[in-house]
Amino acid sequence: MMIQPSQDQLQRLHWIERWTFHLSDWCNQWIKTPFMYWNAAFMYALIWFGLSRRLTVKGMEHIEHLTPKDSVLIASNHRTFFDFFVITWINFDRTTLSRRIFFPVRSNFFYDNFIGWFINLFMGGCAMFPPVFRDDSKKEFNKYSVQRVIHELQQGNATIGFHPEGRRNPNPDPYSFLPAKAGIGHIASECPNAAVIPVFIIGMTNNYFREVYRNWFQSSSYQITVYYGAPLHWDSETPAHEIATDTLSQIEGLATTHKQELLSQT
Repeated sequence: MMIQPSQDQLQRLHWIERWTFHLSDWCNQWIKTPFMYWNAAFMYALIWFGLSRRLTVKGMEHIEHLTPKDSVLIASNHRTFFDFFVITWINFDRTTLSRRIFFPVRSNFFYDNFIGWFINLFMGGCAMFPPVFRDDSKKEFNKYSVQRVIHELQQGNATIGFHPEGRRNPNPDPYSFLPAKAGIGHIASECPNAAVIPVFIIGMTNNYFREVYRNWFQSSSYQITVYYGAPLHWDSETPAHEIATDTLSQIEGLATTHKQELLSQT
């Protein structure tokens, strides 16, 4: 039986947020499998058309031993809306990681109105789940969201996408990072058998039409590179903030590798 939020946690939400949560929860419990195929088809078309001619992926040897039965927590830097869409496409196209994918997402847009929820349904089969709230009056619900992610990982056969920085980094320097949030640490400490995979992605903007143009007419000038690092593991005794900081440090290390590779080419 899938764990559910308490009545107190639900009552803190607006009625639209409660409905969109329940709808997304139902989709993820009962029609997740058919949406896996939809995700595969839609993601492949979206990424192939907009990014494929510019995409370089490195470090795949670090995760080639992982199987669909493994629980994986992918920890990526966060600069654009499309970060995990690209990573998901790579997972579908080039790995055997579990297709049961969940991306905890901020509630704004995707859960506070039905248009946002339909976009979540159409683009990801409600994979942008569970919601995370920033409003202080609703943060009690976030305790459930963390427990839901932990539950999915402990069940096995799940891929969770997480941003240790907590939100998009607006700094124009692609090698800059926001401070790590402890959320990923709380999850990893409760799931010592889950592999935490650091990922660094660089080269995209938030404008998909610009990405399409660059893909077909300026591909050599606007490369997109994704680095996969070696899986990380911690035991339950490791403090959450230490796990979060160490994970972000590994992502920063991948960013440094990219910078050094560019310098060696000049």
